[in-house]
Amino acid sequence: MPAVFHLAARGLLLVCLMANTACRASEGEGVPEARAFADAIAALKPGESIQFGEPLAAFLPSRWRARQPAPEMQYGDGVNGASSVIDNWSSAVTINDKSAIAFYGGGGKDGGYTAFYVLSMIDGTWSRMGQEYPYTRGGDGACTYPEVGPRPPHAYDGLVGTGDEIFVGGMYPYCRADHPKKVEDTWVFDVATERWSNLGALAPHFLVSAYDPERHLVYTEAQVIDARRKVEVAAYRTPRASNQFYKGMVFDGRRDRLWYWFGDGNVPFELYYTELDDAGLPTTWIKTASSMPNPSNRVGTDWGPMGKLYMWEGGDDVWIYTPETDEWDIVQAFHFARDVPKRGIYGRWNYIPRLGVFVGVRAYGEPPVYWRPPHTADTAAGQTAE
Repeated sequence: MPAVFHLAARGLLLVCLMANTACRASEGEGVPEARAFADAIAALKPGESIQFGEPLAAFLPSRWRARQPAPEMQYGDGVNGASSVIDNWSSAVTINDKSAIAFYGGGGKDGGYTAFYVLSMIDGTWSRMGQEYPYTRGGDGACTYPEVGPRPPHAYDGLVGTGDEIFVGGMYPYCRADHPKKVEDTWVFDVATERWSNLGALAPHFLVSAYDPERHLVYTEAQVIDARRKVEVAAYRTPRASNQFYKGMVFDGRRDRLWYWFGDGNVPFELYYTELDDAGLPTTWIKTASSMPNPSNRVGTDWGPMGKLYMWEGGDDVWIYTPETDEWDIVQAFHFARDVPKRGIYGRWNYIPRLGVFVGVRAYGEPPVYWRPPHTADTAAGQTAE
């Protein structure tokens, strides 16, 4: 039987299935959203998780929710673009000192939007940031694009958050009318003004990225960029990638390294790191000796307590890597009632040190999940800004 905690004074019903299993919370009448959210998170013990709040689908305009939207909203094969905000190879970054997580509008032939959808870490609610520009197409099938901002691509791991700005790299547009594919410009979104700026062909087509908040450096697959001056500092190479989609990168402020992983169904998961020199430039890539248990190539990655690397693919399990010992652990963090298509979590898995929990979003039709890891000796504050 599940353990049921009824916090009557706070108007909150919290149902936990046991440690390391999923919980659900429902807000009572008249309880402010911020208080309900804070109570739900505070009630989590190490190893427990909760599914809380509304899914993004409840926030999106109703005209974007239908599987077959109105003709002016259709793109390519007519698949609804709303689901691609989360479900289709899209990503997210933390903003404003990790007080919120901004999810990019997605894209590709499934549609997409150049707005960001923001999940508050204060009250657990959704809001929009920036102007929504849905794809439209003319009668000849050719694509039309937003007048302001980038063409919405699949973001993969190529979305870079500096805290107050978000970089969207030069992506390949997926409009069939554009074949052969062309390289996009790089754009930056100012969180405070909610305005886009075009940086030109600064960083062509990057699918992985990381950010060093001390040196203000953005790392892509092939370049190091000064985030303040918006110029390339150096060129370099990442290790061989087996698949252009399933890979990722994360900055390690504790050890002053970059970490890079990749893998697909035919090539085993591989994890690499490189030390950074005094200027923050990568040196030599070193492949780790150990192997991820039950390898998954679709994980999102962030640093958590005790300097460990936590990876989640959208299922029940979380993989935990300890760099000092080169060892992996796997723990069951959730008990989901159903599976969802796994197209990559990328930046949709973030540790929030102030709350001491990881936040994950795996589908636009499901509420976010919050998990308090079993290791709570310290936090990863300042390890990464993404």
